[in-house]
Amino acid sequence: VELKEKYLTNHEIRIETHPGHYQELSKNLLKKFPKEIKKIEQRGTELILICQEHKNLLNQLVKVIEDNKEKILELKLVKPSLNQVFINLNIHPD
Repeated sequence: VELKEKYLTNHEIRIETHPGHYQELSKNLLKKFPKEIKKIEQRGTELILICQEHKNLLNQLVKVIEDNKEKILELKLVKPSLNQVFINLNIHPD
């Protein structure tokens, strides 16, 4: 647990919406949450948000998505795996 807390601060929020106008949605999310969202990328039909702090972000995120006239089909929070800890240890040793 200590290793995970020390070396992994990023979480992924995976969103699938309809109609899926992700370019406009991404722009609005980055504008609304410039400190919370580190990166946004689209993979297939999902929009992947790389975030450090996700706890207070989820409720606000839903509102922004709905304000963009998108319907949420799926929303998942993906926590870092132990494998990612070892990758980060090899990349960024103390």
